[in-house]
Amino acid sequence: MRKVTWGRKLQIGLNRDPLKLLKCTFIAYSILWAILEPLLAFYDGNVKGWSYYVLLLVISFAIGIYKVIPPSSIEIKIKNSNTIVKLFLEIYSN
Repeated sequence: MRKVTWGRKLQIGLNRDPLKLLKCTFIAYSILWAILEPLLAFYDGNVKGWSYYVLLLVISFAIGIYKVIPPSSIEIKIKNSNTIVKLFLEIYSN
């Protein structure tokens, strides 16, 4: 069995849901902006401009890529017991 690269995992995630990257990137950008904009209003320095928004876009895009890559295993906890079922996903093998 060959090792699967993160690029292949990203391709599998994008094939499953092509719009998920855009949705996650937009949500991450909105949340980061909603948190940072009020905080920077109290900061006296000059952090406005294109570099501020480009940095937010790059961070949001990285979060979107992270969310698109499918997990390699899933843990399911059974209620009322001390049991955890761990599933290893073999979706990458040919």
